[in-house]
Amino acid sequence: MTSNDVPQHLVDLLRESGMASNRHTAALARALEISHSDVAALNVLGKGLTPGQLGERLSLSSGAVTALADRLERAGLITRSPHPEDRRSVVLRPTPAARRRVAEQVAGSVDEARDAAERLSAGDRAVVASYLGLVAEAMDVNAKRIAASTGRAAVAASQDR
Repeated sequence: MTSNDVPQHLVDLLRESGMASNRHTAALARALEISHSDVAALNVLGKGLTPGQLGERLSLSSGAVTALADRLERAGLITRSPHPEDRRSVVLRPTPAARRRVAEQVAGSVDEARDAAERLSAGDRAVVASYLGLVAEAMDVNAKRIAASTGRAAVAASQDR
């Protein structure tokens, strides 16, 4: 590989990493018997989000978020609780059972990712973290550009970092 091939090689590796992530999410969805979108929601809910925040993070309409939240609540995977500061809103949170079920399924992947990171020097980890942050930022900028060109709302995924 020549130095001119490195950027394309990195783009190819990022594409393959994205595809592997999609396959992982699909497998997790099958294991949990929920949809790909439901897994994405569980991944971003963290300690809780309002439906509006969840819609922004996943680029979903309010109607789609309501349907998604209804499915996850029926499955016992999230709770809705009153918002502590805005009585007109609620906070969606993963249940302890959801956290446990997801953790059981992804434990191997998380351990392998940590093991891979530990094999890198601290300096290499810093470079990788910087690069991945720059790539994520560039993807968010491009997502917003695409959204603007189609008249759709921009994704607010950069708020997750």
